[in-house]
Amino acid sequence: MSEDNKDLLLEINKTLKTLVSQFYYRPHIFFKESEFQHYFYSVFYKNLGAQLFTTKDGKQVNLVHPEYEGARKIPGKWRPCYDMVILNPKFIERNLYERVTSKDISKINDIEKDDLLAIFELKFIPKNTTAFVKQLEKDYVSISNAREGLHRYMVVFSLVQDDKDVLEFLSKKEWDERVHLVYTKVSFDKKNKKRVEVLIKPDNFLNLPSKWLKK
Repeated sequence: MSEDNKDLLLEINKTLKTLVSQFYYRPHIFFKESEFQHYFYSVFYKNLGAQLFTTKDGKQVNLVHPEYEGARKIPGKWRPCYDMVILNPKFIERNLYERVTSKDISKINDIEKDDLLAIFELKFIPKNTTAFVKQLEKDYVSISNAREGLHRYMVVFSLVQDDKDVLEFLSKKEWDERVHLVYTKVSFDKKNKKRVEVLIKPDNFLNLPSKWLKK
């Protein structure tokens, strides 16, 4: 990885840490899942995302993009649409604008693993978890089967006190080691006492305070 991309990776981790911290201290500022996307976008864009890079046909493009479609369908399933991606500056510079946007799958011929520096699936669980486990399973299949994506992240936020089914899925032993997991749960008991649990894979790559982490 180039020194420039190392700086981008550090900024990605810093942005994730900021997002987790906000949810840790102020969980109720987020009403729905899209607001996590907006917050991530605004933080990263403010710090590094506003940098512009030029495609082969002269179009200027920034690095961070929501709802970005994968370059290939998962065999027998669907075409992934990632909640957020960080484009590799070199991917922008070596391709035409149409390829960089990844909109027309019929015109995508070349795929490199590092086209996308990072891909993210963000999930917010505000209530009953059963339906959300299925959504998590689909996100996991999408991100673990991606043809592109140097770094992969599943970032999950929960307000549900009893979410054993979610934790059971996220804690499975056969987890793809390429997929970084950040799971943060904030719940309140009958006396309105707050409890926070954070699960990180691989072990605390964000360097969060140890008291936050799920034992």
